[in-house]
Amino acid sequence: MNIMYAPFNTFEIQMTADQARSASQPGRDALSDVRALLRDPKIARQLRKIDPEKIRAELKEHGAWDAAELADDNANRERIIWIAAGNITEDLAERGRGRGLRGFGASMSTRTFDASARAALAAVKAGDCAGAATAAARARQQATTPHQRTAASKLQHKVLRCKRRR
Repeated sequence: MNIMYAPFNTFEIQMTADQARSASQPGRDALSDVRALLRDPKIARQLRKIDPEKIRAELKEHGAWDAAELADDNANRERIIWIAAGNITEDLAERGRGRGLRGFGASMSTRTFDASARAALAAVKAGDCAGAATAAARARQQATTPHQRTAASKLQHKVLRCKRRR
């Protein structure tokens, strides 16, 4: 069982690679598969711990739904699981093409983003939280693909953990 992570700005969702693939198949309506994932006890437990307002904010950032649509918390849970599954599936495809940054689950398609991400990781490892924050912010600005934005979010979480340890 290969657990994968789909990080967002203020939370992350975990599921297996097989679960992600089941809910993210191009050219096919995945709603029944997404709903099956919502019934999975581990996924349901994760979603219960996430404030619906955080999910709403994340979905609003995607810009695909209006305020009336985002008022439905159940539909928002479906949407966020669908997005998480898609991000994980896309990441698996990128890794298969040799473009993933190990441990981040994200495509690093540009050299500048890759350099900033690596600088942030090195600074966290060295305990330089301020340097890590600067490099992570730079990486976030340089992120152009969904996976780069996901990786940048994960970097931000690493920086926050670095600051909490200090």
